[in-house]
Amino acid sequence: MSQFKSSDKTVLKYTLFGVTFGLLFPVFALLLDCCFFNDGNFSMDSMTERIASNPIHYIIFSAPIFLGLAFFIAGRLASRQKQLNQKLNKVINELRISNDSLDSFNYHVSHDLKTVVNNTQALTKMATKYNEKENNEKVAEVLKRLQKVATNGKETVESFLELSSAEQYLKEKDSEPIEIETETRRLLDEHNISEQVTVTFMAQDFNSIQMHPKAFESVMMNLITNSIKYCDSDPAINITMVSNDEHNIIVYNDNGIGMDLSKDKTKLFQPFVRLKNDKKAPGTGVGLYLVDKIVNSHSGKIEVDSELGKGTKFKLFFPRN
Repeated sequence: MSQFKSSDKTVLKYTLFGVTFGLLFPVFALLLDCCFFNDGNFSMDSMTERIASNPIHYIIFSAPIFLGLAFFIAGRLASRQKQLNQKLNKVINELRISNDSLDSFNYHVSHDLKTVVNNTQALTKMATKYNEKENNEKVAEVLKRLQKVATNGKETVESFLELSSAEQYLKEKDSEPIEIETETRRLLDEHNISEQVTVTFMAQDFNSIQMHPKAFESVMMNLITNSIKYCDSDPAINITMVSNDEHNIIVYNDNGIGMDLSKDKTKLFQPFVRLKNDKKAPGTGVGLYLVDKIVNSHSGKIEVDSELGKGTKFKLFFPRN
């Protein structure tokens, strides 16, 4: 037997209460009638006589129908109000999260760009000083450091642009069916990384997903580039598509260096946070944050399983339509 939804249970509870009260009400009315107007005579003949002599009892006997209907309507209204309150609380929570993300975004924009500008200014002064002294070796060293600062600045700007773009296309709710293997292989070629990693696919239960193309690109490319960055040699990824009663699940496995989830799990999807084992790797710490944000925006969730030296498994759950 299928389970009732919460709203169905509320309506059923109200209706049963109304019908039960409606069934008891005529009995109490008849007992009161016999008590006050028939000298407390509760025999069956006496009660039959009271019903026949007082037509209002025929109206009272319809109480189960009218009270059941009234409480059914009340239950529907209560259920509707409960749903509206839940939606309101969800919107309030989403606004709170958006405000927190915006505050964090603004802080990191100002902090990171200021760092790039300050470092560039300081290194430029150093290069000028060494150039005046014709110290070519030092000039070359400073220029190398400037190049690194410029690369970091480029990554920072690209991360901020990706975050801003994600906010826009997630608001649009403009999705389309995407064939997972075909589109992922196209993206690997487009990003010139198809030769850097081996990716295998196994579509057991489904092979496509309804999503905005940019959202799909962000999810897959952030996961894959992370797997490439955090692998000692020969990155390999296996992507399996399976389903259960409620979800389509993309199971993503890599052979990277793995993580210590006992220490890092709470920080894994926080924006601009670099884990202890990835401080030296390029990046700004927004990749997994974006993956989590996109999956959640599709009413999904992510599960992670990882051990140091044994790779990482991500399970991306999406509701079945």
